[in-house]
Amino acid sequence: MKKVILVIVVAGTGIFSSCAQVTCKFSKAYAYFTVSMPGTQMVDEKGNPVPPVPVIERFIYIETTGPAIPKVVFVRYDTLLMKATVARIEGNTSSPGNNPENYKPVILKAKKGNHLWRIDLQPADESPMKATAYRNIHVKILRSGRSCVVRFKSEKELSTFPRY
Repeated sequence: MKKVILVIVVAGTGIFSSCAQVTCKFSKAYAYFTVSMPGTQMVDEKGNPVPPVPVIERFIYIETTGPAIPKVVFVRYDTLLMKATVARIEGNTSSPGNNPENYKPVILKAKKGNHLWRIDLQPADESPMKATAYRNIHVKILRSGRSCVVRFKSEKELSTFPRY
């Protein structure tokens, strides 16, 4: 009898604790960046060429199940804090750039009923960003009053059209 009661108590505790730990899941999440160089060579007042500064864009796409706008609490790339701007992708399909290996466009498509969001990122304190992939990315988002953390082990570089 004691064993039966012990099994019921342990099973009940496991069931109730699993219901209390509701996870906040995203259907899919992608971290990308692009690096482009200006097309015109700048010169200083003495006519000496000025080395071009690469234009680096970082952005994250997330696919959610509900229509509520995700509120970004913070985004951290290694130790660099980023400012975030969230925008909904109309039509649930987006092409953020081309795969640099075969130059085919990368197409992101949300499942039926899901919503696709783009999070554009800028450094919070105007710190310089490196032009290579970061290895440790944390994104904390509030959805429906719940705090969700998305972690990326790396981001993928995409190629874009040249800028002039």
